[in-house]
Amino acid sequence: MPPETFGWAARSRIRLVAATLTIVACCLAVVLAAQLAQIAARVFGPFGLAGTDELSRFAFVWASFAAAAVALEQGGHHAFTLLRERLSGTAARLVAALAEALTMLALLLLAWHGTAMTLRAQQQLSPALGLPMSVLYAAMPCAAGVMALLVALRWAGRTAP
Repeated sequence: MPPETFGWAARSRIRLVAATLTIVACCLAVVLAAQLAQIAARVFGPFGLAGTDELSRFAFVWASFAAAAVALEQGGHHAFTLLRERLSGTAARLVAALAEALTMLALLLLAWHGTAMTLRAQQQLSPALGLPMSVLYAAMPCAAGVMALLVALRWAGRTAP
């Protein structure tokens, strides 16, 4: 079914996942470029480049958290489905709704506490690049926010006229 036939919430989820996948691809490209630059500098020069390992680590952390949001949308995270599979009808829908509500609660707590941790790390600098560590720590609340938005858009799509 073409995306034009979906409701606004489903189209928004598709766009958000596409944007998140673009972030993942860009971060992985940074990892690759940094590692190739480090290899080239060691092979063709007398020394390695300072900061490439740290840059690739930062980019990989961002790629991992962003990919977690895509995995949530595509059902790629582990789930305990035994109870839901044994139930049917209203009971199964209630268990699924409870699971999504608990997921949303966990994501909001992760975003809240991740933001607090990110703000506390503003003064701490990374050793090689001198970047604030909050650049690294911000990946967690950003990804949690995207995941919470995806869950909310899923809910909105179910209740839309």
